[in-house]
Amino acid sequence: MTVKKLVYYFIALYVISIPINRGMVLPIIGEKLQLPELVFLALAFSSIPLFLKIKLKNINLIGIDWGLAFYFLAVVASYLFHPTHTALLDVAGLIYLLVLYTIINFYFVFYEPDKSQIKFLITKFSAISLLVLNIIGLVGFAFVLLGFKTELAIYYPNYPFFGNVYRIRAFTQEPVMMASILSVFILTVMAGFNLTGFTLKERKWLKIILVLSFISLALTITKSAVITFAAAFAIYSIQQNKLSALKPFLWGMSLVALLVFTHFVVVRSVNFDAKKSYHGLADKPVLSIGNYYVVQTDYYYLKKAAIISGERFWLTGIGSGNFSDYLPTLKQEGLYPTKFRDYDPISTYFGAYAELGVFGLLALLFLYFQVFKTLNRLKNQNLDDLWLASLISIFGFMACESFVTDTMNFRHYWWVLACVAVYVRIQEAPKKL
Repeated sequence: MTVKKLVYYFIALYVISIPINRGMVLPIIGEKLQLPELVFLALAFSSIPLFLKIKLKNINLIGIDWGLAFYFLAVVASYLFHPTHTALLDVAGLIYLLVLYTIINFYFVFYEPDKSQIKFLITKFSAISLLVLNIIGLVGFAFVLLGFKTELAIYYPNYPFFGNVYRIRAFTQEPVMMASILSVFILTVMAGFNLTGFTLKERKWLKIILVLSFISLALTITKSAVITFAAAFAIYSIQQNKLSALKPFLWGMSLVALLVFTHFVVVRSVNFDAKKSYHGLADKPVLSIGNYYVVQTDYYYLKKAAIISGERFWLTGIGSGNFSDYLPTLKQEGLYPTKFRDYDPISTYFGAYAELGVFGLLALLFLYFQVFKTLNRLKNQNLDDLWLASLISIFGFMACESFVTDTMNFRHYWWVLACVAVYVRIQEAPKKL
């Protein structure tokens, strides 16, 4: 087997292993090292002979690269001001993801001879990863139905809107993580569904995988699913050449619904005493309407805590990864409810402001701006490229989910980001060895 083929298989294996990110707990680094990282180590070492042959003059930097560079500098600067163990792990994790991004770019740009197949390969890898995640998650749900205890699903008593429920998570950290991976790969597969590289039989399998994926997404019972359905509708509209005027309205309403129902829940007053035992609800309602209470969730208080932290350390932030360590201080000051756990910010934007300061937030927004600017420019040059238009919907989903999720450490986001960068490089300035 050639080195080039070996790297190809390791890239495929890495993407397929993304849903398996729980199981190992190690000293010092905790759960930072999982199966995808073990595959990455093999991928990185096997890539060295290939990349030593690439000439620096043939590497064209694009806007996304500059956005990543500024974000990396913001994270490193925050660590220098707050050199904690957690911040160091965050810097190391970001370096790992940047190297992964670079390997994927270099391989597909310099070593994939048939550039027309790249979109097909991206869709194929994502579909196989979806299948793995669905099998594990649905097996976990079957165990629950049969009365067996399993770590593949978590029991949530008095969960808002649903009561006592099981939420599937497979081998991911949380149901929210499983939902995020499902969402990104669902949208990626939908984007590539009509590519000419797939046979009729393969398209039937893609349909089955997508149906199973939507079922699994529903069983995670996550609020961000509304954004997934909006993005899926957008991609479907693009592919059917039905650019409905309702699409922007649907995006906007989905985002509003996500933000409102993530930060506030409505509870019947007679059930409030039981519902407030759920660790994510405040002890007192913020508003009473007839027989119903409007109650703030931990998402609301985490945003509030992030704003307070950002205002206090606006220049340097409190240090990457240090937010949960700062919450006990806010609890002592009465600025964060003591009943809530010491979470991460659970928001990419608010987390960047709290942990990296105003310059870190600006670096993050600059990265997002570069992604959308680049995609939109290419879309204007290739109006008939449905795959490209679909990618914009995928990043629209990511931008929305970033309000209620810490996304910058998500492996699946970096996979899609790297794929977008590959596509941009090939379209704008294809290079040879």
